[in-house]
Amino acid sequence: FSGVVVNFIDISIIKKAEENLRKETELVSTIIETTPSSITMIDKSGKIVFANKKALELFDMEKDHITEKFYNSPEWKIQDFEGKKLPEKKHPFNLVRKTLKPIYNMNHTITLHKNKKLYLSISSAPLFDSEGNFSAMVSIINDITNKIISGKDLNIALNRYQLLFDKMQSAAALHQIITDKNKTPINYIFIDVNKKFEEMTGLKKDEIKGKKVTEIFPDIQESEFNWITEFGKVALNDEILKIEENFKPLNQKYTITAYATTKNQFVTIFDQIKLMDNNNGKKPG
Repeated sequence: FSGVVVNFIDISIIKKAEENLRKETELVSTIIETTPSSITMIDKSGKIVFANKKALELFDMEKDHITEKFYNSPEWKIQDFEGKKLPEKKHPFNLVRKTLKPIYNMNHTITLHKNKKLYLSISSAPLFDSEGNFSAMVSIINDITNKIISGKDLNIALNRYQLLFDKMQSAAALHQIITDKNKTPINYIFIDVNKKFEEMTGLKKDEIKGKKVTEIFPDIQESEFNWITEFGKVALNDEILKIEENFKPLNQKYTITAYATTKNQFVTIFDQIKLMDNNNGKKPG
């Protein structure tokens, strides 16, 4: 017996599978190219083999140029956020290649042309071939330069503020108002005081910082002037208070200016006028 065996294959199934794969590939490609994050792929030799549109914009390079680079190209002057050269073992590529596990939010800087420094936050994951061997690393790179620079500028501003605060010729103190459940001022805390405050009052920063005013001056609520209420208005309503008032707990008269800094906080700046005539309270020093 002889003859021909014919197998019929429904190619419509294959065509449908190919079409689904094409659509999935296009979807993934669209997501990668439109995501607000920079995405790169580095092969097992350390060479950059892919960069999406956002990555090309971030590194200010053409695709043909960036794919000539390696993860540790010397011209990038890769450093940690403290300005020290990043050791090879701490580079995301080497961490992923060694551990074969994803890493998240690793930070380092690179320097582009014209000495433009970028502060980067990088999350990376390994890719494997069909035999389970490391073949590449894909990374999502976020540019956090503005955030870091703003933080550095803020620290500089805070340092300048602290220097000014400490060098003032008037006594100054920073306070936090305390309220009850009805938002009524019932106390306030010493957050910081300058050196002139220490000299004028005889109170040391380390002894009063973090303490309530009623702990330092238990009889403050016996004063004719309601210090807690008035300073509460300043802190809660963003008011400015300017007064000349006797402060019985220290047996002194002061010119005082108080103003809000942030919500629920206020600064007092004061200068001594003269000793009060009675000697019922404490004296500075």
